[in-house]
Amino acid sequence: MIFTSLEFLALFVIILIVRIQIKNLNTEKWFLLIVSWLFYMSWNAPFVILLIAVSTSDYFLGRQIHHAPNPSVKKFLMASSLVIDLGIIGFFKYATLTLESWRQIIALAGIQSDPVFLEIILPIGVSFFTFHSLSYTFDIYRGRMTPVASWRDYNLFIAFFPVLIAGPILKAVDFLPQLLERRRPTPYMFECGLAVFLLGAVKKSVLSDQIAPQIDLIFAAPTQFDAPTLLIALIGFSAQIFLDFSGYSDMAIGCACMMGFTLMENFRMPYSSINITEFWHRWHISLSNWLRDYVYISFGGNRHGTFRTHLNLMATMLLGGLWHGASWNFVLWGGIHGVALVVHKLWTNFHHTASPKPHCFKLPTILACTLTLSTVILAWIPFRCLTFHDSYQYFLRMVDWELEGTRSIPIQLVVIISVVVAVHLFWKKDVVWYKNIPRKGIAARAMVYSLLLTLIVIFGVSRASPFIYFQF
Repeated sequence: MIFTSLEFLALFVIILIVRIQIKNLNTEKWFLLIVSWLFYMSWNAPFVILLIAVSTSDYFLGRQIHHAPNPSVKKFLMASSLVIDLGIIGFFKYATLTLESWRQIIALAGIQSDPVFLEIILPIGVSFFTFHSLSYTFDIYRGRMTPVASWRDYNLFIAFFPVLIAGPILKAVDFLPQLLERRRPTPYMFECGLAVFLLGAVKKSVLSDQIAPQIDLIFAAPTQFDAPTLLIALIGFSAQIFLDFSGYSDMAIGCACMMGFTLMENFRMPYSSINITEFWHRWHISLSNWLRDYVYISFGGNRHGTFRTHLNLMATMLLGGLWHGASWNFVLWGGIHGVALVVHKLWTNFHHTASPKPHCFKLPTILACTLTLSTVILAWIPFRCLTFHDSYQYFLRMVDWELEGTRSIPIQLVVIISVVVAVHLFWKKDVVWYKNIPRKGIAARAMVYSLLLTLIVIFGVSRASPFIYFQF
């Protein structure tokens, strides 16, 4: 049940109507929790047991961490939470990769063994809801918050249906206080939610899903296509993953907003970034903040000298790459971004010049944006390709500008790339347009909503592709 389906829209309307009728806060929270569990069960019913088990485990561990008699016990309990949550991710996501990597290592020593095939079904959203839960035990351990009293409230925080499958990643310290009182949207807030939901639906259904089949075809057999096709497909995938993931985040934020809940923004014009550090302040912001607060800082952050800072940054990005999936390609992707971030830090340390101004069409700004965007786009090759070999062949054929092979450049791919480029080039980076729409006059608002609905009805793909980040 994806957000762009008629089934979800009908369910969401029912949720809004029923909430209005419920007068008691506790009853309302039980209702939202049960709905969230049912929403998760629509994907794979048995795994709701895993979801509840993770929630229950960290709920009680959080209470014990808070009341621990000494730092040693507190540290042990925090380590227990890490082992349980990361152990779950490790088993479901990385067991096959680990065993296969070990088989290849021992093969180098001359010991042969049969390939390992484990049919492990990945619980959808496992990387997201375990990170939600870890933020709670981490913040209690660090003294940033006290344990929540209600088991129901904590389970609702973990299972809240708009963000359960693919984020944005919630922090307990931000979301749990919102459960202490009845949340009802103001008319302005409801309209903001509706506007951003429609924008997300356009991104996903009208734009991303239009180009997904062509991109899938080219990446499935990169050696069969010529260099211009590979280049356009790579730029097309850069547009697709932005439209797909930010579209989902927009719809999740919009659903929560229409119910009176506030979620953090997850994307903010990332491809207009002037440097790689700014890119990670604008791309998948909830993950960037989570990695910074709970991984980078836990490693020591920038407190132990330049070399250690760069090492911590590199390790954080490698783990961030591995978080995306059980493939060394994702580790390579994280490593590329880690190296880029370290290089940018070195550059800023040795060149204390002012940063190029945003939306300034002067040469330094153009060069900085071009370098950043080129790095990001090239890093998508191992992210999207299935193997190292495919990544190498893809990159090599582009660099050599190989003209032998099929040329396939669909017009809709070029059009949608142009739309994404134009928006990033001319739209102000930090203007949240959907918050401004409800402040306009009736005629302007009606025109905007009519346009968005028309695009969805006329150009929306009837058979939607799965959201890319569902696999993570």
